[in-house]
Amino acid sequence: MKNITSCSNGKSDKCIEAKIDLAIAETDKNTSEIKKQSALISSTCI
Repeated sequence: MKNITSCSNGKSDKCIEAKIDLAIAETDKNTSEIKKQSALISSTCI
């Protein structure tokens, strides 16, 4: 999957990855990861 998305805009890819990682962190109730991914989303998603 990474190879497919590497052709497109890197910032939007980071946004999508952060949203996926946030969903996983929320499922795992991993508060430190939730904070980390939320910060990434704030900085990479428009």
